[in-house]
Amino acid sequence: MKPIPLFLILTGISVVGVAAFYSALVSQRATRSSTAALGAKILTIPTGTPAPATSAAEPSQSENAPVLSLDRSRTVQILARFKDSSEKVIKTQLEDAEEKELLSNRELISKTVQILLEIPSQNSEGVRRERMNAIDFLEQALAWNKNPEKKLLVSKLVEFISMKVSQLPASPEIRGIWMGDKIEAIGLLGAVQPQLAARLQKSARGSIDERLFQYAKNMYGQKF
Repeated sequence: MKPIPLFLILTGISVVGVAAFYSALVSQRATRSSTAALGAKILTIPTGTPAPATSAAEPSQSENAPVLSLDRSRTVQILARFKDSSEKVIKTQLEDAEEKELLSNRELISKTVQILLEIPSQNSEGVRRERMNAIDFLEQALAWNKNPEKKLLVSKLVEFISMKVSQLPASPEIRGIWMGDKIEAIGLLGAVQPQLAARLQKSARGSIDERLFQYAKNMYGQKF
């Protein structure tokens, strides 16, 4: 599918109609590269001065939580293996238990969000894959309703979403990768904490970041 022309994004939805515009946007969401491309196209929207974002309180450290002693390289490896194993249709009880242990590991959750907080050094397949695996891990961790670390997950997700476009370098490609990830993160937060997502959107009023919230809401059919 051809990308949405920049002028359609900048001049208003009414040019093509709400339904047609967002139909095209959802089609672009079929691949991760499309969300990065969408992020890059938003860059010329004037940036206002947003109010401070709202943060979620982080819970106290869970007792007896396994310590993985993760550095960045180890975190990337675990997320890659998790991605492969989570795609298995049939899992043993042991595999399911191991998966849940990872999804509720505080250290891994924090290190995973740290990957998203990093400003990408380049627009490479490796960088995009690492960030994609991080988003996928957080999605599954939040989807587990009985995850004992859901409060931490929300808190860390808010930390990433609260990072502003203005903090990034001027490179359209780098900003595009990061903004595409932020659109997906907003969608994850909106699914589990819509009121919090709404407060964050309000705090971003007048900035490029506010537009990302609107795209995420329509992309995922959310009404926070």
